[in-house]
Amino acid sequence: MADKFRHNNHHRNTPKRKENTVPKKSFNQIQSSLYDDFSQSLGIEFMLMNVLQLAWPVHKVKLDVTVTAEPEDVLKEIHITLLQLIKIKINTYQSIAAFLGLEPTDFLLDELIELRKNYLIEYYDDAFHLKPKGEDYLNGKISIQVTEKKTYPICIDGITHTVAADYDIARADDTFQKLEAVHKNIAYSFIESNWSDINTRYKSDNKGQEIVDLSNGRQSIDSQLFFEPRYLLIFRGKSETEEGKIRFKLVDRNRKEHASACKELEKHIFKSPETYLQNFAGFEYTGPEKPLDPLKEKLNSVNGFMHINFQEVDDYLRYALRTGKTVYMEVPRILRKARQFKYEIESFLKKPDTKLYLIYGVSDDYQHDAETITLFRALRATYSNFQFVDLPEVARFLGLKVSGVHNRVILKDNDFYIETTYNFFTLDASRKEKISAETATIFNRDVDDYFNKQKKTYQLK
Repeated sequence: MADKFRHNNHHRNTPKRKENTVPKKSFNQIQSSLYDDFSQSLGIEFMLMNVLQLAWPVHKVKLDVTVTAEPEDVLKEIHITLLQLIKIKINTYQSIAAFLGLEPTDFLLDELIELRKNYLIEYYDDAFHLKPKGEDYLNGKISIQVTEKKTYPICIDGITHTVAADYDIARADDTFQKLEAVHKNIAYSFIESNWSDINTRYKSDNKGQEIVDLSNGRQSIDSQLFFEPRYLLIFRGKSETEEGKIRFKLVDRNRKEHASACKELEKHIFKSPETYLQNFAGFEYTGPEKPLDPLKEKLNSVNGFMHINFQEVDDYLRYALRTGKTVYMEVPRILRKARQFKYEIESFLKKPDTKLYLIYGVSDDYQHDAETITLFRALRATYSNFQFVDLPEVARFLGLKVSGVHNRVILKDNDFYIETTYNFFTLDASRKEKISAETATIFNRDVDDYFNKQKKTYQLK
């Protein structure tokens, strides 16, 4: 089965491999086609000013898994036959074997054990007896599932880490600008931390069946990195209200838009659009000197302190991770929503001379999302510049006067800190869910004094 997903290289004279590469159209032809398809896609206020060819990283991964499955029809027939015999009192190993013309040790009789495991029958008085669940099975009301080992191929986006069903990846040639994947290989730890998403994908692809076990060892994940062609469409505002603004779309060769991947790419581009975009052949940045970062502009207007919309707190955290050297956070609770910041946090930790503090926890019995805590602990083990502090646990050992965190705080360098009632690692203000009227205040005076006070309180290094 594994060979099914490999390229067939036995027939060297066939063009099969070439089918997996981008058709040899000139870039001018591709640009012209994309202009025709997308020039008006953002309305009359924006014009499509350029198209860049990107080689986008995608990991092809093969997992050795044990999965639930429906038994084959022949096995269902065996189960039904055994249950019907037991129902009419042909219900000992010897009588069943004799009726079916089998030896008592025949492997088919092992299915009696399987029926017992699934509580369809029970054994007492030296005989098998039908249970109510067995009657339901005979009447077609329930089914039993078996497990089987198989190879499950998936594709993982090298930048967003989105898990997708396996597909045939077209290969970008050397004329495409290659983007660097966040990870060169998919490690066992990545599979562990993204297990829920992988299993959800499997259920979606396989009609509700699920993975019950991963057989790959820590060193045996079969992972290969490929680069597929995508096109970055760059739009520039031309109306009075939009002039100088830049917008992007990211599409593949089938003209499918990749919105979430485009957002990840934008985070890099807007750090320094001139530097970043001029890395691409044929592009000349002709916009204003630099698109204004709205958060930076707002920070420049803060005089001591300013109340802000709590829905902007997530954006300020991303801004701090994107531009800061020292970022400090306090949260009482960590739930799954915190994983939305995984990419920014790991990118921050990879940069030289950075330091990240995350202090969390109200008390020992306060519930957190276990998978997210495991993810952060793995990052702490990987990056020495990450202090991930379970305050209730640390307070017991160090005898701290403060044993829990009730604050929600974000601090960046000596630039600003935010105090808010909005738990940015629990609630998602960007979604249409019920959130109480939270408050948030940003301060840009005495930031170092505040930070040093917090470090002293929690005995941080």
